[in-house]
Amino acid sequence: MYVNRKLRQKIIGFTGLGITAVLIAMFSISHLQSSISENFSDSYQNIVTQARQLTHSFQGEMGKWQSKQYDNITMIRITNTYLPRFQKLINNIESLQSTPKFDNTKDFYAKSLESEMLSYTNFRNYLLTDNPSAYKQSLQLLSDSLNYETKSFNAFRNVT
Repeated sequence: MYVNRKLRQKIIGFTGLGITAVLIAMFSISHLQSSISENFSDSYQNIVTQARQLTHSFQGEMGKWQSKQYDNITMIRITNTYLPRFQKLINNIESLQSTPKFDNTKDFYAKSLESEMLSYTNFRNYLLTDNPSAYKQSLQLLSDSLNYETKSFNAFRNVT
């Protein structure tokens, strides 16, 4: 009987330790996911702000081209300086650490930036070749970019 009591006390003690360890692990995982979510939200919003500023700046340059302040060669050079900046934003959004709940937010925004960058690539090709289909493709990709951005914002709103 004395052996059974000691064994039972050890089992109760180890069970208590096990439950405590599980609770600590669950709390740690929950805290880590919360921290990742907060970091993702902040980083995502920062990238969105950077992208909007970059788009606004590029659109300003296009306005100068449209008003004949720039010729095609100058606009091609300007476009070539913007494309790597868009690629950097794409790399930044793709490398964000997130939880699965943000996958759509992240994926749609990456597609938005990729479409915008491809739009400007096609615009540059139009300037080089005067091919109207390149210009038409540029406009379509810009529209796609806006649609993906809207999907990303909606996905973000749905999980926050």
